[in-house]
Amino acid sequence: MNLKTKSSLAVVGLLVLVFGVGMVVQDYLIRNSLKQTIAEQQFALVSRFAHEVSARVGVSLGTLKRVASGINFAQADDTERLRDYLYDNQGALALFDSLIIVSPDLVVLADNPPRSGRVGTDVSALEHLQRVKATGGPALSSPFVGVVTGQPLLAMSVPVFDSVGRLIAIVSGTVDILSPSFLGGLNRSSPDQPGQFVLTTRERTTIVGDNTRLMLSSWAEPGVIESFDRALAGWEGTEEDIDASGRRMLMSFRSVEGTDWIAGVMLPVEEAFEPIVRSQRMAMLMLVIASALVGLLVWFAMQRFLRPLFALRDNVVALRSDPSHGHRLPVGKDEIGEVAGDFYRLFDELSSSRAESVARAEELQSVLDASPIAIVMTRNHEVVLVNPAFERMFACTAEEATGQTLERHFEDHAAFIETCRRIEAGIEDAEVVRFEQRFIDRRGQWFWANVYVRALDPARPERGPVMLIEDISEQKLNEERIRHLAEHDPLTDLPNRLLFNDRLSQAIARARREHSRFALLFVDLDRFKNINDSLGHHVGDQLLRIVAERITASVRECDTVSRPGGDEFTLLLAELGDPEDAARVAEKLLQALALPCSIGGHQLMVTASVGISLYPEDGDDIPTLMRNADAAMYHSKDVGRNTYQYFRVELNERVFERMSLENALRRALEDKDFELHYQPQVDSRSRRLIGAEALLRWRGPEGDPVPPSRFIPVAEDAGLILAIGAWVLEQVCRQNRAWQDAGLPAVPVAVNISAQQFRQPRFVDTVAAVLKTTGLAPECLELELTESVMLDPGERNVAVLSEIRAMGVRVAIDDFGTGYSSLAYLKRLPIDALKIDQSFVRDVVVDADDAAIVDAIIGLAHTMRLRVIAEGVETEAQLAFLQNSGCSEMQGFLFARPMPAEEFALWWREHFQYS
Repeated sequence: MNLKTKSSLAVVGLLVLVFGVGMVVQDYLIRNSLKQTIAEQQFALVSRFAHEVSARVGVSLGTLKRVASGINFAQADDTERLRDYLYDNQGALALFDSLIIVSPDLVVLADNPPRSGRVGTDVSALEHLQRVKATGGPALSSPFVGVVTGQPLLAMSVPVFDSVGRLIAIVSGTVDILSPSFLGGLNRSSPDQPGQFVLTTRERTTIVGDNTRLMLSSWAEPGVIESFDRALAGWEGTEEDIDASGRRMLMSFRSVEGTDWIAGVMLPVEEAFEPIVRSQRMAMLMLVIASALVGLLVWFAMQRFLRPLFALRDNVVALRSDPSHGHRLPVGKDEIGEVAGDFYRLFDELSSSRAESVARAEELQSVLDASPIAIVMTRNHEVVLVNPAFERMFACTAEEATGQTLERHFEDHAAFIETCRRIEAGIEDAEVVRFEQRFIDRRGQWFWANVYVRALDPARPERGPVMLIEDISEQKLNEERIRHLAEHDPLTDLPNRLLFNDRLSQAIARARREHSRFALLFVDLDRFKNINDSLGHHVGDQLLRIVAERITASVRECDTVSRPGGDEFTLLLAELGDPEDAARVAEKLLQALALPCSIGGHQLMVTASVGISLYPEDGDDIPTLMRNADAAMYHSKDVGRNTYQYFRVELNERVFERMSLENALRRALEDKDFELHYQPQVDSRSRRLIGAEALLRWRGPEGDPVPPSRFIPVAEDAGLILAIGAWVLEQVCRQNRAWQDAGLPAVPVAVNISAQQFRQPRFVDTVAAVLKTTGLAPECLELELTESVMLDPGERNVAVLSEIRAMGVRVAIDDFGTGYSSLAYLKRLPIDALKIDQSFVRDVVVDADDAAIVDAIIGLAHTMRLRVIAEGVETEAQLAFLQNSGCSEMQGFLFARPMPAEEFALWWREHFQYS
């Protein structure tokens, strides 16, 4: 196809386009205008139809009202006179088939024409008569089939009132709907005509309609004709809709005034809009003829005008074989000649620059070959070109990659398709698409890369994109290491608090979505601080690693074990089927932890206290679940440790009480708000004071005494016992020195030393410093240690006690007999006295077992040449037994209760002689 033909066709096409668009716009405007006009005309037609129906109903009702107006009160009860009255109004029968007069009780009083048995009939079942009686206004019945005539009938009724407005009768007339005097003339009689009128009640009963329809049947069921359903609901207007036979119709509906009827007119759409279709066809024909004529004229004109251009075409063909002849080719003097001259010169310039382009291409290829970043050009997802860096990165040659897709270097087909979709969406917006992608090379090794993609030529997207791939595997590894360090405990490599909270948040979201449950466990090692203090942090760290391994081995892979810090561990038991499963895990965990741990030559036994909270029973957010698990864990400690407890609501009160007690202890320590009471120790035979025991007392924030058994464990767990113990030791020494300065004799005062104090590395130095600061003689101080403190293996206990004894300070074992002392170990300890626990002394007179134990302790002490002191002596019988058994030193309520320092000094002076 040559240029002139193309030009001609282009002009024709342009004309067709311009005029076609004009025709479409004009057709749209005219069509809409005509449609609106036709719709308005049809609505006017249905309005006239509705008005005609309303008028005929009004005429019939008017006739009935005139008949009713002639009935007076005197006639209302006289059947004969009423019958005569109806006979005198024979003219009304021109509109009605029959007339009746009904009493207010809805019984027929008279009829015309007369029908046998009708007078006296009870017609109270007729709904339209009931409506007249109820409303006092005229009423129309629903259409019905006459019993005698078999024709569709309609009853109209009007009330009759007396002079005071009381209903005295009802006049009712029956109309043949199809009679010419009523609506018969409105019914269509020609089935050949496609349009039709319809008149229905709002109950869908057909009054007037297509002759093919059965009168008084439903004209259209609900949902069949949407516009008819809307008309029944009150809409009036015209619109296109599908009728019951499936034809598209132009439908108009209007309510009939004074009735509950709907009038409608239907016309097939193809007939209604036939004039519009004819005008469209004529316009299309004129457009085709005009376009063809214009195309021929353009073709002949172009034949003349394009001759110089054809010559230029021939010259271009000649230049392909010899570009150097461009300056010798003839050019014309018109515009085409000027273009030809410029083209020949441009051709010469392009020929000279071609060599430069080739040289630059070779330079660019060198850059591509030297680049460490893989470069890939693709077209239709297939590789067109790769550089050497791609070959090295993906372990494949250019020949193996060319013509193939990169799918084999992706994880799966879905990942490849998703990446292609992302690239196509990005380069459509002329953007550089950047993303991270995981690839696999031909050797099966995975690596991460930064990928940069853009269209090679945004103006020509069909040339495909160019992709730059930078290997970032080492960077990814470093990021992963940093993220792991940020989310894991460096000692145990367990998830830390940050990662655990994230997993707990995910577990809450999943459980809330799936209506499932999970358990949160708090695990706290019992007395772990003692191990750290006595054996060093390096042993404690090794123990924590062993504990972490044992806890991890006790749960499933889907569960999470975390170490938020210190000696605490948290467990998330996901997808918990039964709450009892949490208890089984806790039991398994406690059994695993109960096994001995061998660390650095030490055999360590560790136990734990476990608290359990359940989602959603014990909370539906992280703070609540953690707080409740923590409360349950503290309850485990309160009930004896080495056990587990589920959270209960009342535990929050205990935790709050414990926290309040701990805070109050801290304030008391800061304000030195403690008291020391002293209980005498006496020689049972001479009743002389031979010493005293210092007992710590504390009144809580409310001023009430708090038992030591309650606040001492809290002080130990909170790490306050060291500071409190140091204060007690110093105060006792100062007080004893003050008594001596006041003239009282020098006697030893015993101070209870906690296990944590005794295990302090510089405990001996602390005792020596206190004695030096207060000026108290060492023999006036006695340190009481519990039997359990002495059970720790190693030579340290012996060495520490030896140093204390060397200073002159006395040492006693308190509550002897309540622990599990080894006699072989006990004989090595440099101690001065054993104290019999008051639990044995309490029933020593009545319990043979307690008596035997006390005798054994006293005998053991005498054998080892140790003093023995009985605690809790309250009766003379106990005193006598102990004296007979050889115990001469005692303390208890029989002699005196613990007293403040001032009261103790007064009691001392009054009751005992100085030794």
